Amino acid sequence: MDNIQDITQLIYTFKVEAFPQEIIHEILFRLPVKSLINCTSVCKPWRSMIMNQSFIHAHFSHTVDFANQKDIDLLLFHRISGSGRTIYCHNTVIHKVEVEVHSLHYDNKAFDVHSKIEFPIAPKKKLLNPL
Repeated sequence: MDNIQDITQLIYTFKVEAFPQEIIHEILFRLPVKSLINCTSVCKPWRSMIMNQSFIHAHFSHTVDFANQKDIDLLLFHRISGSGRTIYCHNTVIHKVEVEVHSLHYDNKAFDVHSKIEFPIAPKKKLLNPL
């Protein structure tokens, strides 16, 4: 690997799947919520993993531990609105997503907004059937 072309070729042939799943989880656990939401657009397996309830719980626990060290309590709010919905196996499926909002709120009585998260980063048409 003497030149830039070799390095560039190595970067293009490098695959994230080569990392053990535990390392990917550990990296994602350390990301802030905004970055995690961006990572849902990397690929379908990452989106599935990040949206998985056990991953959300583990990330939340990690975030709470970090926030407790700094005395900050934040909650992630995710709202989807659209037309046409179906309930299937206790899950609601929205057929035509019109608005998807992610925001962080302080965990206080006023539920003040800490920040709004710009999403989606992918075109809306691609989000109609996310999985």
